[in-house]
Amino acid sequence: MRWNERGGWKELIQRTFPIIMTTASQTINQVIVLPSFGFASLAAAFSGFFAEQGQTWKIAQIQVFGCLVNIVLDWLLIFGHWGLPEMGIKGAG
Repeated sequence: MRWNERGGWKELIQRTFPIIMTTASQTINQVIVLPSFGFASLAAAFSGFFAEQGQTWKIAQIQVFGCLVNIVLDWLLIFGHWGLPEMGIKGAG
């Protein structure tokens, strides 16, 4: 159906708005999630580097540090402490 059949622009906008909003929310999620892949890639690279040198203790220290940062950020973002918005389960992501 073309834009000028049965209702014109108004119907076209009403039909496509949910599609546009779904696409926009998916894009926003990708923009938010995409940087985490960079951090995961760096973690894998450093893990391999230190493991090859036999310094597995450093890998464990880095992983523990990452877990502690995650715990603090979860607490801040889930419950909205220190002026951050209360996001509920979305804050755990």
